Amino acid sequence: FELAAANLKNFTNVSLFNFGLADVNKTIDVSVNLTNSGNISLNKNAILNTICGTEKVEIRRPDISKEPFSSIIRNHNSLVYKSDTEGLDEVIFTHLETNFWKKIECAMLEISRIPDKKIDYDNMNEIYKNHFSKIYSLNRNSFLEFSEYVTYSNGTDRTFDDILFIK
Repeated sequence: FELAAANLKNFTNVSLFNFGLADVNKTIDVSVNLTNSGNISLNKNAILNTICGTEKVEIRRPDISKEPFSSIIRNHNSLVYKSDTEGLDEVIFTHLETNFWKKIECAMLEISRIPDKKIDYDNMNEIYKNHFSKIYSLNRNSFLEFSEYVTYSNGTDRTFDDILFIK
């Protein structure tokens, strides 16, 4: 988040919001990569083969009808959504409500190809069809059909790609 803030500090029309989001509300132990402080996950498969520790953190499922989300949505005409949650990006994507996606011009998710992901692809497809028109893969440098995205997402080789959902 600090790097994004530094890179965007000269833009007067940009507001950054840093939240720890997940698919539930509770305090949990998360796995922390001790050699890369930005690599923290609820899914241990996202940080295998690293020196790990655990840390207790409070996580929350996004509820756009409550603060701070409701005022962010109310006070902005358009938003860009960036998610990098080490394996939970797609789960959180499917838990955000329709009113949220109406204001999103572009959503960037880090898609981790790890085992044991529980993704509701039908719901993702509904969000995509109702709010976006294109999917773009940064690794491939090309647009994807939804089915190609699902095929990529279902891989388990522990690679990742930043995927853009574009209006």
